[in-house]
Amino acid sequence: MQALDILEKSPRGYFLVVEWDAHIDDPIEGLQNLISFDKFIAEVQARVDLKDILLLFTADHSFGFQIDGGTRGKDIMEGYDIWKTAKNNAPADAEETTVRLKNVLVNESHTAEEVPASAIGAGAERVRGYFPNTHLFHVMMSALGWRPDQILTE
Repeated sequence: MQALDILEKSPRGYFLVVEWDAHIDDPIEGLQNLISFDKFIAEVQARVDLKDILLLFTADHSFGFQIDGGTRGKDIMEGYDIWKTAKNNAPADAEETTVRLKNVLVNESHTAEEVPASAIGAGAERVRGYFPNTHLFHVMMSALGWRPDQILTE
């Protein structure tokens, strides 16, 4: 939040990019990381005036984390303790690229899926459905009151 303390003093507005690492090889740590990110988003949202501010959320790439089962009220991380014990007892040079629990799959690498983009605040209506990632440039320039062609000619 220190960045916002500084940027909010600018009379011309500001542009802030926050990179939040969601790479995971441990499913519980990864989910906790995402929960922390969600709390951060809520803190920022509570602090800014969404009439004038665009909050845009996306990723630079996808990462293999998939929940593919489970039953309401049951432990979605079934098998985690067994996996964690096996991982902790594995030789130091053991290479593991996939974690497979009963309901969760974690592939420790980048994947090729489309990534979501969502937005709230001023101009958020321009972030809907599927679009080329280059569209986000136009959304951000518009939020700043700039036309993309101005950048090249001025």
